[in-house]
Amino acid sequence: MDPVVKSILTTPESVAFEKITEHMVQTFIRKNHDYGNSFFEDLEDENDLGPARYAIGNKWRRFKQLSMNKDAQVDESIEDTLLDMANYCVMTLMWLQDRKHE
Repeated sequence: MDPVVKSILTTPESVAFEKITEHMVQTFIRKNHDYGNSFFEDLEDENDLGPARYAIGNKWRRFKQLSMNKDAQVDESIEDTLLDMANYCVMTLMWLQDRKHE
């Protein structure tokens, strides 16, 4: 392991980061179970990044609304919105990397 990485593995920030990314993985697994592989299937069907732009864009707009203290009518927190957006970004990266290896 990289010595710099090893030296900071137990900082409060790295512990918090790991906790968040573990939660992201659990959310990814649960949502993929509930929705199927729909995000990846949409990317494949379109054969471009349009579905990713749409999904990430929607979450970005939701974050903007919530962060400006708009009265929310849907029970989704800023934290949930950011985690969803992060997961969409990671899934898009997974799809791009998979295409590179084809």
